[in-house]
Order: sequence, then structure tokens, then C-alpha cells
Amino acid sequence: MGNLTQRAGDYGLTISSQSISQDATTATALTVPANATSALVSVWGDCAFRTDGTDPTSSSGHPLLTGDNVEIFSSDLASFKVISQSGTVVVFVTYFK
Repeated sequence: MGNLTQRAGDYGLTISSQSISQDATTATALTVPANATSALVSVWGDCAFRTDGTDPTSSSGHPLLTGDNVEIFSSDLASFKVISQSGTVVVFVTYFK
């Protein structure tokens, strides 16, 4: 059956993947490929994100907990920012067109 990325790749929809190791000190934006229209964001560690261009803090923004994922679409890709709530979090992103 395969995973989501393999199936999307079968149809030429996967552009690339990105892994970000993030600590609690600075909000981090994505490096979005030019032709990306959406992204699947998964996290290992607890973090917070925003899609309005404002930096999230360790106590503000939408929470994502270990094992959670969220799909981000079009213009929100460029304004997505994430920050760890404590310690180091790994954010894995797969972009789609």
C-alpha cells in the first residue's frame, strides 16, 4: 500500500522533503519550493505554529504535539513559522504541487 509520499510520488505530486531541527529560542520558517501548493508537516516533539507571519512563542500559536501533523495550503506556506515548546523538536515537511 505504501505511505502518503510514495503514493503522491506515483502521480508526480511530491516535490521535495525538508527536515528542521528546532529549539525553543527562535521561530523558524519553511524553505518552500517555488511550485509547492501544499505541505504535510509532521513533528517529533511539542511545538507551536502560526500561519499569519507572526512569530509563535513557546506558549502562543497552534499546538502540535509529538506525532501530530497538519496540512498547510498555498499562501500559508510562506507565512508558516514553528517554535519548540521545550527542548528540541524535529519538524518533517513534505511539499506537494
